[in-house]
Amino acid sequence: MNVWLSLICALFAFMAVFLQGDIGAAYGKPEREAVFETLGSIADVHEKLTEKERTKEDMTALLEPYMDKNFAARYVEVNARPAENGWIFDSTDAPELAIPFFSYDNHTKINEAHGVYTVYEYVGHDKDGPVSFKDEYLTTTLKEIKGKMKVTDIGRSKIEPPGNEIPSEYPQKEKHVEDRAAEKAVFPLLPIDCNLLLTRIFQ
Repeated sequence: MNVWLSLICALFAFMAVFLQGDIGAAYGKPEREAVFETLGSIADVHEKLTEKERTKEDMTALLEPYMDKNFAARYVEVNARPAENGWIFDSTDAPELAIPFFSYDNHTKINEAHGVYTVYEYVGHDKDGPVSFKDEYLTTTLKEIKGKMKVTDIGRSKIEPPGNEIPSEYPQKEKHVEDRAAEKAVFPLLPIDCNLLLTRIFQ
């Protein structure tokens, strides 16, 4: 009896892991969110590089998971200043080269063209405060390198970057609604199947 119960428990555990894996794959993170996470990670590393003196090689290594190697080296060259025991980034709200202060809402757009992603946001017409902005687009360019999204450039543009916009809504939304309906249809059948299985076992 205990052997059969153990087998049944193992079967349910396997089904739970299998279904969880399928659901996780179906509801992966939107591309926008993955891109924004990369930009947020770079901002975190930038802040970290203001807290402790390091070699330029160490600085570049910390940025490389999120930046193309060549751009990471350029980023360090622009932002690092010599200190007593190495190099350090200045703690400032306006570094010479950094991820722009995007809104990360519907004002922040992402266009894709030939595998290159451009995150951009329009700024301008703000002349009321102490800082006025030119009419332009702040841009950050990313590309998938060895399976990871990495920044390859940061800049400004007078024209809107070309490409197909990645919408803020999760793509294939209708398909996921159907998936959820199918998922709900599967689970009510489990108790019926289990009861039938138990009846046959104990007979």
